[in-house]
Amino acid sequence: MTVARDLEEQGRRDRRTLRVLNLEDDPLDSELLQARLHQGGISCEFVRVHTRADFAAALEDGGFDLILADYSVPSFDGLSALEMTKQRKFEAPFILVSGTLGEEVAIETSRQGATDYVLKHRLERLVPAVQRAIDEAEDRPARKRAEEALRQSEGLYRTVVEQAAENIFIVDPATKRILEPNAALTRSLGYTFEELKGMTLYDVLAHDRTSVDENIRRVLEQRRYYIGERKYRRKNGMLVDVDVNVSVVPYGGKEVMCVVAHDVTQRKQAEDDLRRSLSVLLALREAGQVLGSTLKSEEIATRLLEIMRGVAGLTAAAISTSDEDGDMRLWRSVGVNKLWPRV
Repeated sequence: MTVARDLEEQGRRDRRTLRVLNLEDDPLDSELLQARLHQGGISCEFVRVHTRADFAAALEDGGFDLILADYSVPSFDGLSALEMTKQRKFEAPFILVSGTLGEEVAIETSRQGATDYVLKHRLERLVPAVQRAIDEAEDRPARKRAEEALRQSEGLYRTVVEQAAENIFIVDPATKRILEPNAALTRSLGYTFEELKGMTLYDVLAHDRTSVDENIRRVLEQRRYYIGERKYRRKNGMLVDVDVNVSVVPYGGKEVMCVVAHDVTQRKQAEDDLRRSLSVLLALREAGQVLGSTLKSEEIATRLLEIMRGVAGLTAAAISTSDEDGDMRLWRSVGVNKLWPRV
């Protein structure tokens, strides 16, 4: 089906009649160009002009698919014609045709926007040059639409990402360099936009390079990968807890990693506070049970010291009393032996 479609499209192109604006002072040369194109399977209708005024009038009328311009028409050269088409935003392919065209002139015509050039003694190049020019011209609207769609999508991406509350940034997987951080990331880490763009993942992540490289490998393999909780390093040295998702996306003509890092520092702090509160409640409940028990006072004191040490996160806890002379002595303790240096 693909081959048949290609042949049908090629046939459609071959049958199409091209309107050609030909800047040429010699009618025989113009006829020769037209004959060459017909021999190459390109049907065309020539409109020959040889003065600046006639060329300008033809551009005003429009409707041309191609311009073939002699480089050295008396009083009006091909480069002047090319400049006129650019000024009037005439988008048809422009091919210079000349008896002699030096290398420097050829380079200059290309630099100024000519589609191609053909020497009159090498007219076998005319048909391929015209076919290439017409193919490119027919593809140009689709390319422009694609480029415009890309610009719009990139603009939308930047707007959404820049306004997002999440930390989002683009990373080159080859160099590990941060290409584009959003405002949320700069606020979260305390760096400026310019500072972050000069940094790598190794500078931001508080993890060893082997771990970073392994996660990048998994991202590139799976295209979308949930890394989980990681720690990012702020400019002031403090650490930020984040929950990380990474996807492979196109950016600037290559594939990069889009990192979305949700700051979970406050959530983790709340979880820690909740755990501590539960520990205190359980300790108070246990202490109440000990105080209401039938244990001896020494045993009750020891159990209470164990509970207090656990809640407060202490290495040791002790109760001291004063003797008859007013000197302090240790009555009950837990963990004190851990305080003495080992010999």
